[in-house]
Amino acid sequence: PRAASLEEMGAAATPTGTEIHIAADPQSALKLAFNLTPNPSAEAPALILVTGSVYLVGSIRTILLSPAAPQETMREAPQATIPTGTP
Repeated sequence: PRAASLEEMGAAATPTGTEIHIAADPQSALKLAFNLTPNPSAEAPALILVTGSVYLVGSIRTILLSPAAPQETMREAPQATIPTGTP
């Protein structure tokens, strides 16, 4: 199979001591990620890495680029740096 279930991924991460959080959809996952990330500062900006399918990354990118993103999707966070073109 090309995809693992959430349970399989959780079981694989358990021996590493990785903390796992599950969200119902990309917007909820992004909001959860921002809420779990320590408050950023100029010296230590917040960093959230999104990996997964092209569809997931595209969905997150769309949410972050929307005009409502800073107010509705995330807690108060500095402007995200989002690649807008292809490398």
